[in-house]
Amino acid sequence: MTIIEGMKSPLFFFMEQKQKITLSSFDKIRKNICILRSYGGLGDIIAMRMIFEDLKVNYPDFKITWAIPHIYFPIASQHPYIDNIVCSHVYDKKKYLHVYNLSTICTRHEWKYKKNNTKNRADIWANYFGLELKNHNIFMPRFDEEKDFIINYLKKLGWDGKKKLIAFAPISAIPVKNLTSEQCAIIQEMTKDYFLFCIHTVPILEIAHLKIPTICGTNLKQAMAAVELSTYCISTDTGIMHAAAGYNKPTLGIFSFVDGYVYCKYYPTVEVVQKHYKDDSDWCGPCHDFVRCPKTTNKLLKPCISEINKEMIHEKWHILLNKYR
Repeated sequence: MTIIEGMKSPLFFFMEQKQKITLSSFDKIRKNICILRSYGGLGDIIAMRMIFEDLKVNYPDFKITWAIPHIYFPIASQHPYIDNIVCSHVYDKKKYLHVYNLSTICTRHEWKYKKNNTKNRADIWANYFGLELKNHNIFMPRFDEEKDFIINYLKKLGWDGKKKLIAFAPISAIPVKNLTSEQCAIIQEMTKDYFLFCIHTVPILEIAHLKIPTICGTNLKQAMAAVELSTYCISTDTGIMHAAAGYNKPTLGIFSFVDGYVYCKYYPTVEVVQKHYKDDSDWCGPCHDFVRCPKTTNKLLKPCISEINKEMIHEKWHILLNKYR
C-alpha cells in the first residue's frame, strides 16, 4: 500500500482511535477481573466453582466477576468468594483490567494430552491464570425453598416418604454418554429397595417402557433441591453427577470417553464406573475424542459405554453402599 506524505498509515489510525483510559477510569478497573465462561454445560459451571476460593484468598483485594450464560445464574449463586455475576453475552469488558476467557481451555488441554491427561478441569482453569489450587471446595448453593415442591412432586410419582431416594440421570447433553436401556434396567433392578427417580428436562422416551418415575420440566433450583434431598445418586457424566458430588452425596458416576477418575479427583463420595486403560492395558480410552473412535463407526453408541456390564455396575454400587449405607 502506498503511503502519501502526510497521510497516516492504517496501523497508526487504529492506534490513535483506540480508547484512551484516564487515570480515574484506570483506578476504577485496576483490581477488577472477570472470569469468562461463554457457555455451559451445567457440570462445568459447577466444577468451575472450585477455582474462586484460592483466587480470592491469594488476591483478596481483587473484585472478582464471573461472566456466564444467564440460564446458569442460580448455579453460580451463593458463592462466598465471588463478588459479582454477569451475563457472558452482554458483559462489558471495558469494566475489567483483564478478562480471563476459560471457555475452551479445558477442551484444548484434554485433546492435546488425551489419555495421558491427569489434570482436573478446575486445575486446568486455575493454571491458565497462574494459580495452583490448594482448595477445591465447591460451596454448592442451597435451595431449601424448593424442597417442599420436590417432596410433593415425588409423592405424586409414588414415593411413600420413607424409602431412601436415588436421583438417577441416565441422559447427557452429549448423546454418546447416554446409558443404554439395558443398563438402566440393570440399575432399576439393583435399586428396587429404594425409590429411584430420573431427573431430566423432558420425559425419557428411550426408557419409557421401564416406567421409572421422572421429574421433568423443573428449573435448575428445583433440580438441585431434588439432588440434595436424595440419599444417593447414580448418573452418567452429567451436571447432576457434579451437583451430587458438590452436595457430598454418595454417587455412582458412569463415564465413557472422558477420564472419570480425573474428573472426580476432588469428589471423595463418587465411585467411578468406567472402561479404563489402567484396568485393561489393551483398552484405548478414555480418549477424550469420541468422534474418531477406532472401535466403531456408530455415531451414537460407543464401546466405552456399551461395554459397561452388569458386573461392573454392581461391583461399584456395593462398594458405595459399604461406605455409606
